[in-house]
Amino acid sequence: MLKQLLAAASAVLMVLGTASYAQDGSSANALRDALAATTSLRGQFTQTLRDAEGEVIESSDGSFVLQRPGRFFWHTKTPFEQQLISDGDTIWLYDPDLMQVTVRPVNDNLKTTPAALLSESAEGLAEAFRITRSVGQDGHEVFGLAPINDDDSLFARLELEFDGPQLLRIVVHDSLRQTTEFALTDTERNKPVAAEQFTFDAPEGVDVLID
Repeated sequence: MLKQLLAAASAVLMVLGTASYAQDGSSANALRDALAATTSLRGQFTQTLRDAEGEVIESSDGSFVLQRPGRFFWHTKTPFEQQLISDGDTIWLYDPDLMQVTVRPVNDNLKTTPAALLSESAEGLAEAFRITRSVGQDGHEVFGLAPINDDDSLFARLELEFDGPQLLRIVVHDSLRQTTEFALTDTERNKPVAAEQFTFDAPEGVDVLID
């Protein structure tokens, strides 16, 4: 599930950073317009993982905070608690039940995943992804992002669904034909966020694993 979480968080973050970019075609321009005014996003999520036949493998829910550039706090609350946190340079994965935190740097590979997506520069987004635009259910706008370099990505395709300026849904398609859907609710844009939200200090007794 870590792979899917990184993909979703990155996707939102990288796209949050798209103030302007010059990829040709109206799809890129429309995505820019949808996201240009957003510097931070917070809310609740429900995550559903499905296999290639569409059967539900597992589901979870929690809360999130995303801020450009590259910062996120992804808190899974049920069925098992986990926290995925990044300040843009380091990622912490904290498992309270196991009393351990895994620490890893944000390298180039992770920057092409969906939690970094919303924080990347506009030029970086246009260089890294092929962007398409379509109309989904209820007339919602759906943007598809396919990595240009498939070897370096954690996902095969990503979809972002909007109702006007409101981001409703993120869908991550992986190379095994599994899909992970993140339905976002109670979202708020551009609210102040304390810097401490995106760092992690291991509580006493927690094992620290360096990856």
